[in-house]
Amino acid sequence: MWNHVNNFGSIVGAIVQLIFVVAVIVALLYLVYGGFRWLVSGGDKSQVAAAREHLVAAIIGLVIIFLSYFILNLLLTFFRIGSLNTLTIPTIPQV
Repeated sequence: MWNHVNNFGSIVGAIVQLIFVVAVIVALLYLVYGGFRWLVSGGDKSQVAAAREHLVAAIIGLVIIFLSYFILNLLLTFFRIGSLNTLTIPTIPQV
C-alpha cells in the first residue's frame, strides 16, 4: 500500500524538476530578449534603459531559480527526505 506514496514522491520530484527547467528556459529567453532590445535600441536612452531592466530582471530571476533549487535540495537532505531526484514522502508505519 505504501508503494503508492513513494511513487507519488517520485512524481512530485519530477514535476518540481520540470518546473525548474521551464523557469530557467523562460529566464534565459527573457535574457536574450533584453539583449535583442538593447541591440535594436539604436542608442535611444529610454530604450537602452528598458533593455537593461529586462537584462537585470532576467539575471535576478536566474539567481532566484538557482538559489531556490539549492535551498530546496538542502532542506530535503537536512530532513532526510532525499533529494529532488529521489524524493520520498515520509509515511506513518503500520501498527
